[in-house]
Amino acid sequence: MAEGSSPASKPAYLTQYFAALSVSVSSIAVGAVLGFNSPASFQLRAAHDVITANPTKVFVHDRVTHYNDSNGHLSYENDGVHYNFTSGNFSYRGNTTNLLGSKIMTDTDMFDGRKTFKGEPLLEAGASPMVMTSEELSWFMSVFALGALVGGLLSGLLINAMGRRGALLVSAVPSLLGWLMTGLGTNLPTLVLGRALSGVYIGLSSAAGNAYVGEIASSNIRGILGSFYELSLALGILLVMLVGAFTTWQNLALICTSPTLVYAVLIFFCRESPAYLLMKGREAEARAALQHFRGACIVNVGIEVLTSNLSSIFKNSGSEMSEDLSSILCIVVEILAGIAAVFLVEKAGRKCLLVSSSAVLAASHCSLGLFFYMLTVDEQWTRKFLFWLPLTALMTYVIAFGIGLGAVIWILMGEMLPPLVRETAAGLTVAGMWAASFITVHSYEFLQSELRGYGFHWLYCGICVLGTVFSATVVKETKGITLEEITKLFMKKEPLDETRGSPE
Repeated sequence: MAEGSSPASKPAYLTQYFAALSVSVSSIAVGAVLGFNSPASFQLRAAHDVITANPTKVFVHDRVTHYNDSNGHLSYENDGVHYNFTSGNFSYRGNTTNLLGSKIMTDTDMFDGRKTFKGEPLLEAGASPMVMTSEELSWFMSVFALGALVGGLLSGLLINAMGRRGALLVSAVPSLLGWLMTGLGTNLPTLVLGRALSGVYIGLSSAAGNAYVGEIASSNIRGILGSFYELSLALGILLVMLVGAFTTWQNLALICTSPTLVYAVLIFFCRESPAYLLMKGREAEARAALQHFRGACIVNVGIEVLTSNLSSIFKNSGSEMSEDLSSILCIVVEILAGIAAVFLVEKAGRKCLLVSSSAVLAASHCSLGLFFYMLTVDEQWTRKFLFWLPLTALMTYVIAFGIGLGAVIWILMGEMLPPLVRETAAGLTVAGMWAASFITVHSYEFLQSELRGYGFHWLYCGICVLGTVFSATVVKETKGITLEEITKLFMKKEPLDETRGSPE
């Protein structure tokens, strides 16, 4: 589809910005899914630590159903919990993931002198009434990426059948169901399914949203509008971390339905992509949509693993800053970097940002690996003289990611894919990306255990080095050229003269 406009008209930038910002709200909802892992994992790990540290003293529930004075036995309703005061033993008759009561109590605090139940909650700050093993927690944290993989594979069919706008509207359904199941679920399978559905939403919305923005945007502002997606994603992560610091992860999940509801309303008032309408032979609607968006008839490896485990990384580094505050600080910096990307992407170009940011990511991982290695050599010296290194490396990482890789990959997905296969290719791209995300998040605990902190970061340093080489040698520059010219660029061997691209 060639891009151009009549000499007397200018593109209707306001409608393009409104459509791009509407898609950006869907990205805030994506960020909520990603950011949810940080406060949820912190609370769940805290609950696990309480139980494992006090296996004979601490138990979970809020209602006594039977107490036998003669043998000192205490029973609870529907949870398989049994405590024997005589022996001091505490045992479960069922899976610990079914312990969903609201109180953690000790035997000295539960009863007064008359052996009468006292209901004062003693749940530690940051702890969660749900208790998960490390393996269960890994699935709970990473299964959203498997859902995103499935959503990415399905997105091609959905985008082709219902259009970009239609696919965005439909994607709100698994998002809402996923958050409700996560917030209201009372067992591990329900919670895992809820997180998986949230992931399906990611796969569907990210493929449809970026294809939509790439098609409705004028070439001279396409990079700016495309960079909104990553910026909004980081904003979503930040908002969830801020709210998550003041409430339980179950309540947080219910609150996270809000961005989905808002973006569904905004997308409802947007027009369908002209390119999709034209491909479907709906020429009259395509002309109306082109008039709406352009003001004239046109002839035609790896932020998730850090985000999910920021609290854990800061805790392991020995930072004196609170884990919530340090995590939030990193995301604020990423948002500021995303704002910078809006202004840089059309000036520096996509390829320059990709290469430079990938190189900085490699250096950041290398520095973190060095810090954790030095901890094993001389912990006292390292904490005294290299205390600044973990926070500096992480801040550098999120700045580089926000300015370069984080923003540019979404822009390129909307630009590079040929129109005839855009739906299928976008779906496969998203599926591949979230398959890698699942592997990185799910393998975090295992790699930390097997490779230790330094080996883990040096592994990802190597991956970033490969990404730098790939970006420098394979990726082509698409700044300032039309979608038709980009398609031709990938159909011939010689590079396109970048001076040919002129703003509309």
